[in-house]
Amino acid sequence: EYFEVMSPTLSVLSKSTSQSCGFIANFYDNVNNMNLHGCYYTNEIMDVTDLLLSIEENRKKLVELGFFSDIPKNEEVTHFLSLVFFQLNSVLQKEVDEFYSQYRNDFLVGIQLRTGGKLSDSYESSMFLTEEKLPLAYAFIMEAIRNTTMPNVTVFLSTDSSYVQADAKKNLPYTVISADMYKIGHSSPERQRQKVLDCTKRAVVDIYLLSKCSVLITTGHSSFGDTANALSLATTKLHLFV
Repeated sequence: EYFEVMSPTLSVLSKSTSQSCGFIANFYDNVNNMNLHGCYYTNEIMDVTDLLLSIEENRKKLVELGFFSDIPKNEEVTHFLSLVFFQLNSVLQKEVDEFYSQYRNDFLVGIQLRTGGKLSDSYESSMFLTEEKLPLAYAFIMEAIRNTTMPNVTVFLSTDSSYVQADAKKNLPYTVISADMYKIGHSSPERQRQKVLDCTKRAVVDIYLLSKCSVLITTGHSSFGDTANALSLATTKLHLFV
């Protein structure tokens, strides 16, 4: 595998998932003929960044291969790996492009509100935002948007809760949009009994669209939000802790 020429310690990236991730396309074929195929855990890609940079031979190799002109920072490597490993397949890409094109002239603010618990459409034991803390979250969001001083603000909202989606549209003084062509839910079959097909598509689409926003606000300690952050080139990235 490509990454094994850098260091055997990165062979974790060769571990495939047990589930199909057919909504993510095969990886770039034009980047040094990497020719990688299969499915990979995005959190493994992020977790391996620190290991990658802690080994001097790998730091030098990234520069030698022409990926970076200087020894890269952690976030630069994470962003690079995310772009390599996270690409939509052609069918889903077309659907997302059609959705995104409607708001291409707007100033998009991406917001991820992760709830968990009973507030989530797919119940789970993990808890992030509670109903009682939503007003604090909205206040944080509105302050962040006011600081941008940009017109034509449109909020792209990603959430695991239909209740929060409706509540945010009611309480945020902006146009709030969501990728409602797919069902809200958890993409893990261990956490959701119903079929996960639409929910997996929703998760992939949400991450991709969040990464395209000019401002990105994600729920603290959420790996979902961390993936969007890794893909994003937004100059303003904020973590929501309430």
